[in-house]
Amino acid sequence: MIAEGDLRRRLGAQARGVPLNPIHHRAHVLRAARKRGLRSEPVFQYILDCFKNDRDWSFPGLQGKVPPALLSQLARALFEKASAGTIEEAQECLKSLRKFHLQNRLKDIQKNIARSEKTGEKEELLALLYQKQDITKQILSMS
Repeated sequence: MIAEGDLRRRLGAQARGVPLNPIHHRAHVLRAARKRGLRSEPVFQYILDCFKNDRDWSFPGLQGKVPPALLSQLARALFEKASAGTIEEAQECLKSLRKFHLQNRLKDIQKNIARSEKTGEKEELLALLYQKQDITKQILSMS
């Protein structure tokens, strides 16, 4: 599922033939494409490749470039009627994004811990272990 609601609306508008501000749209897609770990990353990569080659992207052009399940999810997201989200849905989305950020930060810290252990940097290792403990507590408190 594509979590970026604003991007979903913009992509849906373009898929339905509504013109968008190309400079703003391009910047928005570029930022979204750089977010690693999203299941929708192949979609963003296709759109980014189209921009790099100065071409408009098209929904049919995605076939064969992204997994069928993702294509189906994208079709539902692009063509569903927009509805106002509730405050609870927005809060849940923010919570999910925060947890995703913390999990990625934890992975980075674990890599740095391994590097510090190999190089023998004890002071840095201790600081990283405290950071790992703090982030782990934050993640657990969100569950």
